[in-house]
Amino acid sequence: MLNEERIKHMTKLAFYESKGGKEDLKVSFRYKKDYIGINNFWAALWMTIAYIALVVLIVVTFMNDVLKGLSSRQLVAMILSFLGIYLILLIAYIRYARVLYTREHARAYHRMKKFREGL
Repeated sequence: MLNEERIKHMTKLAFYESKGGKEDLKVSFRYKKDYIGINNFWAALWMTIAYIALVVLIVVTFMNDVLKGLSSRQLVAMILSFLGIYLILLIAYIRYARVLYTREHARAYHRMKKFREGL
């Protein structure tokens, strides 16, 4: 005879495994520090690419104004201001990403823990 409670429980576990369990499995098998470090690296890389694209877009848009009226001192000041803004944004984004990925790892770890207990 089949136990209905057991069938329901196994169905829930199978549904979890097929839905989000694969990602949680990948997350929970890594050390927390490694997971956060890898994701911070990728977040910083994508933020850098986006910032470079934005700066290039701004420079191309205002190319005539930049080439006409800027002295070498003003050009250096503009480059340094772009670098300063980049560093501030990078530090803020990495701190935000660290908090985000710490929470994500903790949640995935607890979901996998419940999943393993259910087995």
